[in-house]
Amino acid sequence: AMALATCGLVAEADRAYDWLAANQRADGSWHNYYTAAGVEDPKIDTNCVAYIATGVWHQYLTTGDAEGLVGRWSMVEQAIDFVLTMQTPRGEIVWARNADERPWDYALLTGSASISHSVGCAVRIAAAYPAGPAPMLRRSTSGTVPWCPVGAVVAQPAVVALGTSARKSARVGC
Repeated sequence: AMALATCGLVAEADRAYDWLAANQRADGSWHNYYTAAGVEDPKIDTNCVAYIATGVWHQYLTTGDAEGLVGRWSMVEQAIDFVLTMQTPRGEIVWARNADERPWDYALLTGSASISHSVGCAVRIAAAYPAGPAPMLRRSTSGTVPWCPVGAVVAQPAVVALGTSARKSARVGC
């Protein structure tokens, strides 16, 4: 979807996000691979699940579509909530979960970096949400590692409800 929007194929990108919303599992995740016939690989990769936040934020930055940003918040929130369920007591987020719901026993550096970036995008989306930062920004599944540092500085749209893409710096307490 990000490549489609970057190439100006915004309607196609929107359809990709609609497909993701329609196929999001009840726990907020997606399987690793799908084909026209259905699920090809039932593994769930936390990095891929979290990346929806990066894609939704990118779509907003590319198009300025504030309604799309707000409309996709629930999908982003559910995905990030799922990813946080994979956080260990030490704070890292394991890479994947098998089809039998058993989490893998390790985290990947690259996956963790991508998750961190995606969490930052989710924070920006939540900060842009008309009702203000969502309560989910203040919790961590393990209780040991917060979503983001208290007082993290994020860029947020100044008036998202009006669809402006103006930016300002804001402090978001997580």
